Amino acid sequence: MKYAREILIVLGITTLVIFFRLINIFQESNGFGKPLSMVIMIVTISLFVILVQRNIDKNIENKQVNYDNLTIVQYIASILIIICHLRPFINSSDQLDIAFNNIITRTCVPFFL
Repeated sequence: MKYAREILIVLGITTLVIFFRLINIFQESNGFGKPLSMVIMIVTISLFVILVQRNIDKNIENKQVNYDNLTIVQYIASILIIICHLRPFINSSDQLDIAFNNIITRTCVPFFL
């Protein structure tokens, strides 16, 4: 099973997106609940996680200490913190706004300590 880890990553991201759809965070009215946007989210997030995982595996094989992945995560976290202050989902969905601002973006703060 050469691609077992990649399959688990895709299944995990798919489960997370479907879970958000079932608890009405992703709704048809805000555009995130549409099937095409859900598939796009699953594909892009899965590809990003798989690329980071492959980079980690390559560094482990070479026995290198490489902080490129941490730099990527800090960059994404900084963008998410800026988005947190803009509150882009406040007009589209209350559940999405609460979940995004209080769960996703608040976890980005420790990367800057």
